[in-house]
Amino acid sequence: MPIDLEPLTYEATEYICLHLRDRDAQEIYGLRWTDSPLALAQDTYSIIAQHGVGWVALWDGRPVATLGIVEKWPRVWQVFSYGTDDWRRSVLTLSRHGKTVIKDYLLSRDAHRLECETHCEHIDAHRWLEMMGAEKEGIRSGYGKDGSDYITYVWRQ
Repeated sequence: MPIDLEPLTYEATEYICLHLRDRDAQEIYGLRWTDSPLALAQDTYSIIAQHGVGWVALWDGRPVATLGIVEKWPRVWQVFSYGTDDWRRSVLTLSRHGKTVIKDYLLSRDAHRLECETHCEHIDAHRWLEMMGAEKEGIRSGYGKDGSDYITYVWRQ
């Protein structure tokens, strides 16, 4: 079954947040004030609407993953992706999209840095970011609210 990519909507984001895969939940909630899926959905949708662009991957019409980029400050952007247990079905589609559309989008905005923080134990995320061309910049020791280490991955122009 093919994966479809559509612009991010609140409804799709909410569905994904309510069905987050365990490793994504550990990573995301480790950097948030609350572990509420509804707050995550609202925050994701709001920040994309104001400061970025995002997509949702649909498998058989059901949301399985998000992909987005958000401007942190001038010329520096943050990338994120999270999903349900069916996230793996969307990896190739998200990767192709990320390698073309995101690069063009950021170049048109004169961005010089794209970054992502990922939990030190989230091996799937590390592999995906490296496959997307990100470089491991360093470890942020004790960065999570529970004291977990996070790894920063970057793309530089």
